[in-house]
Amino acid sequence: SNFGKISLDYLYIWWWTPTIFTESQLEYLFMIINKYYYTDNMLEKMIEFSPNTFSEEKVRIISKYGVNKVTFWVQDIDEDLMKLNNRKQAKEKIILLFNTLKKYNIKYINIDIMAWLKWQNFNHFKSTLDFILSIKPDDICLNIFKPTNKILYNLSDWYFLSEYYIKERNKMVDYWKKEYSHKEENIIDWEFYLYNFD
Repeated sequence: SNFGKISLDYLYIWWWTPTIFTESQLEYLFMIINKYYYTDNMLEKMIEFSPNTFSEEKVRIISKYGVNKVTFWVQDIDEDLMKLNNRKQAKEKIILLFNTLKKYNIKYINIDIMAWLKWQNFNHFKSTLDFILSIKPDDICLNIFKPTNKILYNLSDWYFLSEYYIKERNKMVDYWKKEYSHKEENIIDWEFYLYNFD
């Protein structure tokens, strides 16, 4: 470019796409970024990983290119619950990713969990938060599904509005505030949409 490189203070590579890349594709991505942007003095260089698709070589690559923050989704650690939500999750992979990030000196690790997943109850949530607290990431972010009047429900999705699940959701948030109250600002309400295409 005739204008030379562009200086950035922050770089965010979001969602799980980066860990779906092969190792060579991930390295190529960072080579292209370095070609067009000054990255050495960035305040924060962040990427999102998935416990299911990362590898140690991918962590080595992001460390090589100066990534200093990684965030990854856990949602819930109950494997049966996650299957009901069309997700794969295993505690062993979560621990392996966390320890690998530490091994390569990633300075800041954030883990995202969810409340009010389909069929999730308070015991699911408590087990997940207790587990995440035990491995001591730098930060934890709670994401809450938040129904709105914009939603078109399938009949099978009315459970979100049932008295039982609303109470369970409130218990989850209360437990979060009790165990992690100093980070209460890290609660995100998600509006979600369930459409019946039949």
